[in-house]
Amino acid sequence: MLRLLYWVQNAAPEGEAVLPTLDDLGLNATVLLAACAVVRSQPVASRVVTYNQRLQWDVLIKLYGSEGALNQMISSLEGS
Repeated sequence: MLRLLYWVQNAAPEGEAVLPTLDDLGLNATVLLAACAVVRSQPVASRVVTYNQRLQWDVLIKLYGSEGALNQMISSLEGS
């Protein structure tokens, strides 16, 4: 879903937002969960594998327009 939204945002005219509203908490939660990626790492000559979650911050900023709008959306999700 995140890849599709990013593609549509790149195809949209400059300054036009793809996401219809920041008030739809369900949609925003889904977009935020889709932006989480799991990174797997393993040192050389070791069997220990570690998993870390990363948030695709740059893609989210492109979708929401600014870091302030993204922080506002995250705050509204935390408040609900």
